[in-house]
Amino acid sequence: MRPRTGVAERVAWLGYIAIGLLATAYGAALPTLVRELGRGYAALSLLFVVFAAGNTVVYFFANPLVDRRGPQRILQIGLVLFLLSGGALVFAQTFSAWVAATLVAGIGFSLVDVAASRYVGALHSPQPAQALNRLNVFFGVGAIAAPLIVGLSVRLGGGPQPVFALVALAGAAGAIALARVPQPPPERAPHLGGQDSFLRFYGRTRWLQVLTAIVFFYIAAEVGFGAWISAYEHLTAGISTALSALYPAAYQIGLTLVRLFVGRALATLRLERLIAVGGVVAVLATLFVALGGANPWLAVVGALLAGVGFGPAFSAILAIASLRGPGKEGWTYGAVFSALALAALVAPWTEGQVFSRLPLLALLLTPLCALLMTGAAALLGWMPWQAEEGASGA
Repeated sequence: MRPRTGVAERVAWLGYIAIGLLATAYGAALPTLVRELGRGYAALSLLFVVFAAGNTVVYFFANPLVDRRGPQRILQIGLVLFLLSGGALVFAQTFSAWVAATLVAGIGFSLVDVAASRYVGALHSPQPAQALNRLNVFFGVGAIAAPLIVGLSVRLGGGPQPVFALVALAGAAGAIALARVPQPPPERAPHLGGQDSFLRFYGRTRWLQVLTAIVFFYIAAEVGFGAWISAYEHLTAGISTALSALYPAAYQIGLTLVRLFVGRALATLRLERLIAVGGVVAVLATLFVALGGANPWLAVVGALLAGVGFGPAFSAILAIASLRGPGKEGWTYGAVFSALALAALVAPWTEGQVFSRLPLLALLLTPLCALLMTGAAALLGWMPWQAEEGASGA
């Protein structure tokens, strides 16, 4: 499947800016939402659970939908959901309204995420790593901007609503732009069967099993920075709500700086080893944040370094899925995004319950997950390519 170039790829970039905004907006807004909605952190963790529930359900079906309808159409549907959910969150006044709109945002997130990555990966096949890395740079733009916007809005007496207004505007602009682009007919790979065939493929494809473990622990580690670092520093260091919103931005700056400069290296380096090395950096950086205690500047440095460590991970993961399973992106990407959804569903709720009782322990879960990700990446680096591809029928 080779989609059209031009406008649709630029809309994919815009969609990734929007999912970047959503990825850090909730975490940065937590201290503010405690006050605005009158709920504690344990209750507010439900927002992350609902968001991830929308991801989880749709991630299982998003790749087959892309195979059937094409990435442009699915991307457009996701952007329309951003328009609806973002607009609703601008005006939401009750916790139940936030929960409902967040569920819709989670569904839109997964559709945009899958469709945009499938589009860009197919467009730049058979060497998609650099293009996928560039796509994730746009994610970083949104993810850096959201905490900064929340912090500025709080200082001016507002809340997180401006971020969700931008999500709605991005959804509207992208959906309108795609409506003017001819929709190419999807090209379904003839060798892809149904769910039973996928399960057999996954059951005998060892490298894909290890890759999904990498994804699970990577996302679980990222939750500590995307969701809980603002609340942790606000509580332990006693800093203001506006300043605490900057911590996820520091993490995303580290991610984005690496993605800006690592693109060319992705074409030459062994991707599994790059993930493993980055994981070691992230483990050390996360411990730096946790052990920094009441010193907010140590936490800023740690968040930045953790972003540096995790920077190449997701682009490399998607590239591995394409390179090791050529022609089977519907299955390999489906497995990757399903593991992502499962981690996004389990990790925020778990950390939220732990955080409400033992804040430091909640943050220490992050380096543990990063360490497990590193071990899985090292294992994948030792696994041969040809033997596994042959065993799985690739």
